[in-house]
Amino acid sequence: MKMTRDFWRNYSPWFGQSVVDEIERTVTETWIDSAGGRIHLDIYARPSSAAIGTVVFSHGIAGYGRMVGPFALRLWKRGFNVICPDLAGYGFNEGKRGDWIWPQFVSNLLDSLTHAHERFDGPQFLAGASLGGPLAYHAACHAPHLSALACYCLFDYRDARFLQEVSTTRALTPLLKPIIAASARFIPTIQIPTEMVVTYRHIAEDPKFVTLLRRDLCAGTRITLRAVNSMLRAVPAIEYEQFSTPTLVIQPDADRMIPPNWSRLYFDRLGCEKAFAEIPNCGHWTLFPTQLDFAVD
Repeated sequence: MKMTRDFWRNYSPWFGQSVVDEIERTVTETWIDSAGGRIHLDIYARPSSAAIGTVVFSHGIAGYGRMVGPFALRLWKRGFNVICPDLAGYGFNEGKRGDWIWPQFVSNLLDSLTHAHERFDGPQFLAGASLGGPLAYHAACHAPHLSALACYCLFDYRDARFLQEVSTTRALTPLLKPIIAASARFIPTIQIPTEMVVTYRHIAEDPKFVTLLRRDLCAGTRITLRAVNSMLRAVPAIEYEQFSTPTLVIQPDADRMIPPNWSRLYFDRLGCEKAFAEIPNCGHWTLFPTQLDFAVD
């Protein structure tokens, strides 16, 4: 299937056609140098005198920058500049789909923050959804200048109990980790379906949305073995108890992909000023306008 930049418009039944149209009118694009090559940025810019600050917003393992447009647009309307990077191997970037290592992702976010600092005045904020939640946390460990961090889901792949609950291989996952590591050493760029790693059927409560997502090649439907291995072995530079940046953790209360107890567990461990917000009656991918408004507010 040919990858197309326009595929995201097919999500209009869920995003709303008016939202899709407004994203297209509002967003501008640029490219920046980052680890492993250039990455694409979607930018929602306020007039310089009217911006509260700038939010860098990271997508997750099954998304890309344009897919978090409904979040970005709402933040923009509330007075923020918003930058949504396509992480390496995703979105409108060049190169092999789903081929990355975790430190590269961290660098992508840090380089996006640098671009934000060079382009916009005012405070900086970092946010991430799904896998972007822990990724944003890892990046924030290297960005002490941040005014605040927001994680839509917060979890840690080092926790064997978490892996057993959320991975497709369940109890076998801890046993498979050394096999994945060995395979990644010898055949690092071999791709497997991302569905072999994460439970796609739980990404959203609407099966039609999930079916469409499976067809979206910009969304990283395949992932390399070195990417899987790197993700499973990611270690933050600062443990949760020593983290000091003010943090908001947002969690859908009916999330079957990342059950709420895991975000609550890592929220409780945070040593910083913090707040926890649950989105009521909401699955993993927030699709409805009222849920999006709740998450942004």
